[in-house]
Amino acid sequence: MAQDRPGGEPTEKPTPQRLRKAREEGQVARSQELTAALGFLAAAGVLLWGGRALWDQLVATTREGVAAAVAGAPAARAWPAARAAIDAVVRLSVPVVGAAAALAAVGGYLQVGALFTLKPLAPDLNRVNPLEGAKRLFSTRTWVELIKSIVKIVVVAVLAWDLLSAHLGGLARLPGAPPGRVLAWTASIAGGLLFRVAIFYAIVGVADLLWQRYLTMQQLMMTKEEVKREYKEQEGDPQHKAERRRLHREILQHAMVEAVRTADAVIVNPDHIAVAIRYDADTMRAPKVVATGHRLVAQQIKEVARQFGVPIYRDVPLARALAQVELDDEIPEELYEAVAAVLRFVYDQRGAGEGGNAAR
Repeated sequence: MAQDRPGGEPTEKPTPQRLRKAREEGQVARSQELTAALGFLAAAGVLLWGGRALWDQLVATTREGVAAAVAGAPAARAWPAARAAIDAVVRLSVPVVGAAAALAAVGGYLQVGALFTLKPLAPDLNRVNPLEGAKRLFSTRTWVELIKSIVKIVVVAVLAWDLLSAHLGGLARLPGAPPGRVLAWTASIAGGLLFRVAIFYAIVGVADLLWQRYLTMQQLMMTKEEVKREYKEQEGDPQHKAERRRLHREILQHAMVEAVRTADAVIVNPDHIAVAIRYDADTMRAPKVVATGHRLVAQQIKEVARQFGVPIYRDVPLARALAQVELDDEIPEELYEAVAAVLRFVYDQRGAGEGGNAAR
């Protein structure tokens, strides 16, 4: 009931987390009607297109057994005939049952995918609660199931009557007809009815699947309060989230300051780009980009460089090219000559004892 849930009436679509949790608990849209219809359709297909030979064998072996019994044959001769009839029944049943089970399993997989959970089997006191049982008895789902069962019975009866009424002439000629003709006529009518009922059940199954999906989504609808609470659980309180962002910025700021402090030079655009490079001949094959910034971050890099006396070198094309290099990656070979000129400028400054942040 809406009044039993925080936030009032559930009006919000279920979130991905809500859907995932419901799936883990086995609360998914599954149509037993469609599963049964697919099994029935498979069985009907086997009987209509592959059961004629098995049916003929069953009729033949049954005829032999009956003939042996009528003739008063000893048990030694009657038993093989009875066993052959049993074998024929088994051979007729196995493909029918196997096809029905296989297609029903495929139908179940296509509806919910690979899902295995024992949660629906867990004890639930609501299942034995008389009040909850009364609610279920008069629920919309129960009435829909009742109406659906009545409709199926009526439609199957109409299909059977329509088929029989179209073959009343053949039915009138059956009295006195040979048993073979009677069996053939009966098999033809049964096959036609089986095919029609199978198609009807398949249509009902698809409609029921759509209905079950609608009901499941309605059951999983959330109130605004539930959505807010889930968001807080997943993302955290907004104040805590802002605090985490602030700490993250401080960590990045500290890392950037340390990288610029140990850099050999900062190459600038001069206003929009700043790239700090470092080279250690003993440990590096080529200079590396240790910090990169655009606009405000570029200004911060230059301020740190001035604070720690790191030379700032103005070269617009080189700054743009170095800004494309990933952090902590070596510079590409095509920039060796330009960067070497910067480093020579820096080393000359150091050798001459000039101010560390004098820019060229």
